[in-house]
Amino acid sequence: MASTVAQPDSATRYHFEVVNGSGIVWDTTTSFWKRNPNPYVEILLAGTEVHTTAAQPRTLSPEWDESFTLVSSDPTSMLSIKLWHYSWIPKMSRVIGSTKVRVQDLVDLTGLSKDVSLELFDQGKKVGTVIVRFNEQSLAPPKTSQGPVSGSSKKTQTAGYSSQDASMNQAERVVRQALARSAGK
Repeated sequence: MASTVAQPDSATRYHFEVVNGSGIVWDTTTSFWKRNPNPYVEILLAGTEVHTTAAQPRTLSPEWDESFTLVSSDPTSMLSIKLWHYSWIPKMSRVIGSTKVRVQDLVDLTGLSKDVSLELFDQGKKVGTVIVRFNEQSLAPPKTSQGPVSGSSKKTQTAGYSSQDASMNQAERVVRQALARSAGK
């Protein structure tokens, strides 16, 4: 299921994929039907819903593999990722956990790894993880080239990091910066 969000003129397009979830904390002894949840993910950009995945029936390890185009004119905008339990009974659907991350932080993290693991929390307690993929889409047509110069290697550059030479120090620095920005808000 792919969708596109309306875009302002000076915006950047991002390919966003919700891959899967794991480690979902769900107490079947206190849930209404004594069954696993029907999890789905809701993505909000600056408080506005931009995508909702399909609910996966009765699982603690959902596989969504859903992608969409996200358009943002501000890389400091906050993305909110909420994991919900779907219920067909009115008012029985509820948030299992959530997290917030800046668009630029996702760009930085995906420069270091194809899959980004986002931990979800409910009242300060970790309740699961959602794996996403996120990258900037080029609006210009791809340039044709003659290939790399002899003796040089072609590297993909994302958010200032080379996918071939990203070190643990760079990853730690990006994560520390992201945490510092989140704590400052």
